[in-house]
Amino acid sequence: MTWLETRGMLAKLLATENLIVEHDGNAQTAAFNTETRVLTLPILKTENENVYNMFVAHECSHALYTPTNWADEIPNNVPFDFVNVVEDVRIEKLIQVKFPGLRVDFTKGYDQLNEQDFFSIADKDVNKMSFIDRINLHFKLGARALITFSDEEQSLVDAVNQCETYTDVVEVATQLAEFVKAQREKQSTDIEMESPNTTDGEGEQQSSQMKSDDTTEGESEEQQDNDTGDGYESPESETSTNEFESETQQSMDENMKQLSPLSSTNYNYVHTPIEGLDFIVDVDTLRSSFRHVSHEYLGIATGQYDQFLNSIKRDVNFLVQQFEMKKSADAYARTTINKTGELDMNSLHAYKLTDDLFLRQSVTPDGKNHGMIMYLDWSGSMDNICHDTVKQIILLVQFCRKVQIPFEVYTFTSGNNYDEGRDHYKPEYDKHIILRGVVHMVQVLTSTAKRNDLDQDLYNLFAQSSGLASSPHLMMGGTPLDNALFALPQIVDRFRSNTKAQKVSFVCITDGESSPVVNWQTRTYERTGESYTRGESNWGNPVMVRDGAKVLPLDFDRLSTGKIASWLETKISDLSITHIYLGSQSQCERYAHNIGVDMDAQALKKVKSVVTTSDGWSLISFINPKGFGQAQDEIDVEAGESKAKIKSALKKYLQSKSTNKVVLSALAEQFS
Repeated sequence: MTWLETRGMLAKLLATENLIVEHDGNAQTAAFNTETRVLTLPILKTENENVYNMFVAHECSHALYTPTNWADEIPNNVPFDFVNVVEDVRIEKLIQVKFPGLRVDFTKGYDQLNEQDFFSIADKDVNKMSFIDRINLHFKLGARALITFSDEEQSLVDAVNQCETYTDVVEVATQLAEFVKAQREKQSTDIEMESPNTTDGEGEQQSSQMKSDDTTEGESEEQQDNDTGDGYESPESETSTNEFESETQQSMDENMKQLSPLSSTNYNYVHTPIEGLDFIVDVDTLRSSFRHVSHEYLGIATGQYDQFLNSIKRDVNFLVQQFEMKKSADAYARTTINKTGELDMNSLHAYKLTDDLFLRQSVTPDGKNHGMIMYLDWSGSMDNICHDTVKQIILLVQFCRKVQIPFEVYTFTSGNNYDEGRDHYKPEYDKHIILRGVVHMVQVLTSTAKRNDLDQDLYNLFAQSSGLASSPHLMMGGTPLDNALFALPQIVDRFRSNTKAQKVSFVCITDGESSPVVNWQTRTYERTGESYTRGESNWGNPVMVRDGAKVLPLDFDRLSTGKIASWLETKISDLSITHIYLGSQSQCERYAHNIGVDMDAQALKKVKSVVTTSDGWSLISFINPKGFGQAQDEIDVEAGESKAKIKSALKKYLQSKSTNKVVLSALAEQFS
């Protein structure tokens, strides 16, 4: 776990509830939303565990015990700093009473801040500081500060320590303000009483002279009397100490800003989509939108399609065979032997030697219903290999049809614009939502279609990929894979509801890496102040996907897609995920390096495909699309050819078949 994640967990434990904790690099103070239960913490530029624990505990205690409108309840005659200092004493005492182990963090944490002179007292005599500053230092640094109080002051210090509620805080702060005001008035009276008392004329003259000396240039005596009488210092006063402000607290607050600067890293918290699947073009709409080319090429397309279906029969049968073998092996592994409760008459003769005289039976639990969902990258870079890739999709679909596994196939690419679907934005969410308008998804195949319709859909997809048919819904664009993956939970739920599938195999076929996650972000027009929303991606900044009280961190790197895949397997029960990456030898090697996978480059070079795993993908297959184009149904050799040519043709034929078999065997294991 990262440093911030552990501090977030600490906050949840201290708050004794599953708080939603968010770290904001732009926040200078903590904030707690009592309705959404979101605790926002600034990011402190320190890894001192005591300081950070103390700070988190302090803010959690505010969240627990300080009313949200606390500043509004401060009386006009009570200085803000008085309430602030006393309230800090109260909430820090309460959190340490509730969790005694935090006392060490508060002691060492404030010691660390004092060593860095956060209170700005390094060159000062603390016992000559104002009363509120001495109270602040006394409760933050304890006996180590060596603060002294008079008997009259000590009674107020004890009152501060005894505050239990916020109402108590306001009352004690009021008493402190009245005490400081009274002390100041007493000092003024003492100064007048200590004046030389020879004659009335001299006294009046000296008193007048004293007032004249104390009056600042450009200020009348009446103005000075008003400043002294109401208990507050004038902003223009040159007096070095204002007893109605806490210099130590202000210094600490100012120095704390150094620990929580506006971070260059903006942690963008977003919610998973909550809308339905209306943004997906269904297969019926797609079927009616197809426009085939002239009849001159219709026969050509049909002939090519029929020839292809015949050529993949052996591969389909191979995949079926592998699937049945894996399924039988799995069933055998789950078989248990149970006693029937009936005597085995053939064992009665051995009753003196053994107690095992009962008949047994093998019990094989029923397997789970399987289903398969496929994502096909429909980005512009797929154009050159689109036809060969569609052939592999059709092969998998024919396998599913033969073993009666329900399936769905979706293409995905970028949408028309990022503002699409703006009306679906939910303003009640105080944070952003992952955008679906950036993704254009089409349901191109589904097992729920009628047999004749499914045959037509397969042919349409084949013809589209070969350029002999077209649909406006299958225009190519970018690769918003990350955004498309967040639609999978709802797609799986609908798929299971329609097909009763229990174990779902998800296959994602792409030829490149995903673009960054796009989410709703609220902006304000500078000129009008009007707010609006639009889809944007956080380039260079991590996205924190909020899933209830859990967080899925997606750093701006090439590992984000794998993290989403891993998260999907934990969120969706009985889901297995396979990633098929299509690329040349160098592209596959580079992609494997980017996601930290050890790939057998020699095997890829030899058979054009290799299967492995990664931290994110439970199964990942690297395939060179050239292997698709080499697939042959028969050995391409004519009669009378030399041995060398026959050997070369045989090698080419076996190599073309091995490309499919490596991947198909791995998929069969996933399906079983």
